[in-house]
Amino acid sequence: MFVVSLLSQKGGTGKSTLAIQLAVAAMLDGHTVIIIDLDPQGSAVMWGQIRGDAPPIVVSTTTTELPGLLKTAEQNGVTLAILDTPPKVEPEGEAHHAARVSDLALILCRPNVFDVKAIGATVKLAQVAGAPARIVFNQVPANSSQILKARRAVEVYNIPRSPCMVGNRIKFSHAALDGQSIQEFDPKEKGSSEINALYKYTLRELEEVTRETAA
Repeated sequence: MFVVSLLSQKGGTGKSTLAIQLAVAAMLDGHTVIIIDLDPQGSAVMWGQIRGDAPPIVVSTTTTELPGLLKTAEQNGVTLAILDTPPKVEPEGEAHHAARVSDLALILCRPNVFDVKAIGATVKLAQVAGAPARIVFNQVPANSSQILKARRAVEVYNIPRSPCMVGNRIKFSHAALDGQSIQEFDPKEKGSSEINALYKYTLRELEEVTRETAA
């Protein structure tokens, strides 16, 4: 079973939205998926309640219960666990525990100076937790000149950056209101292609870090 965590010190970077989107993309690709919501706000759990009985499984948990929940999930045939975390990166907090049990951590960043500066603490958390990490630009405005500056700015962290970016698209919200992902809500929307590309990138990186660990 692969475990992926979504991390960001700043709120509003879209962790819950991307957790949902990646989970459904993986499910459509044949994976058995669980979303584990460690954020007290419970956005992913609320989406799961709207969705009803349709997969993927969405559950909330605590850091104490997390290892046992992951073990149970794997024993029950789950092939991908996605961990949604709160916007806090204090030592021994939810994000730290999530990163520590992850095969890969996705550090979300919006392309603006405040977010780029803020991810330094998240990068450090992933490093302390021993989690391979990748930076993902999310909520990217259309035709934004900021993205080129942001790409250069994150190079200082020496963390690989995903070539796949996700735009700031209202249809993510529309889909969530119906308990859907954007790929289900509007398969032809550009955001659907962006999510599919990010999912495939994430899967390739998971396979790569797994090979490196096994070597």
